Amino acid sequence: MVGRLESLVKIEEKRVSLTEMESRITQSTLVSDVCVIPLEDSANTWRHQYLAAALVFNPEGMKKFEGLEKNEINTFWREYLLQYFENVLVPKKWRYLDALPLDAQGKKKKEDLELLFSKEDPK
Repeated sequence: MVGRLESLVKIEEKRVSLTEMESRITQSTLVSDVCVIPLEDSANTWRHQYLAAALVFNPEGMKKFEGLEKNEINTFWREYLLQYFENVLVPKKWRYLDALPLDAQGKKKKEDLELLFSKEDPK
C-alpha cells in the first residue's frame, strides 16, 4: 500500500480520504503545507470522532487572511471544503502555523500533530 496507512478514516459512519482532504486544501493555492488528522473526544461512554487540520500559509494565503480573526479564517475553510465534503467531514479544529512539526527524517508524525490540538485553542 502506498501512502499513509491511516489515509482512509471513518467519521460518524462516513469514509473520507485524508489525502484527498489535504489535496483539496492545497488546490486552494493559499497554503504551502497541510496535514489533516483524525481526533476523538471521549465524553462519558461515547466517542466523538472528528478531523483537525494544521496549515502553513504561502505568501498569497498570508495576504488573503491578514488582519482577519481566527474564526473568520475557519469559516473560509469550512465553506471552501463544503464544496467537496459533507459537513460532518469538514475539520472541526484548525491550527495556522509557520511550519508543521517534522521529525529528524523530515516526516510529519501524528503524535506531534496531535499535541498541537491538545492545547487550548488560541484565539
